[in-house]
Amino acid sequence: MTNHETLPRELLQLKDPIIQVKNSLDALALLRMAEEFYTPEQRKKFYAELEQLKADAETARAELQELGKIHAGRKTDESRVAHQMAMSVAQQAQANVAALEKAHPLLLRLLNAKALLSL
Repeated sequence: MTNHETLPRELLQLKDPIIQVKNSLDALALLRMAEEFYTPEQRKKFYAELEQLKADAETARAELQELGKIHAGRKTDESRVAHQMAMSVAQQAQANVAALEKAHPLLLRLLNAKALLSL
């Protein structure tokens, strides 16, 4: 195996373009695989549902943080219960995201590959 330090500068300059081509080919392969298992409507539904669940999880996290600021330093039963309820909502929202991602790993990989291409 060749050490990167010993490669000529010209070869090193090819590294990034080769990685970009590899990422493009990976995304294309994932798309072809997804087309075998999911209809375009199913893929769109997954993307929309995942986006909504992630937005819900972010909202729940933001509400939990805001509640933490409001009740900072308070040790009342009311603040403790409110915090526990908000924590439970945030955890469930994140669990919903994780469950959808786990149910559709191929579509998740495709979505991540698309994100790499857009960088």
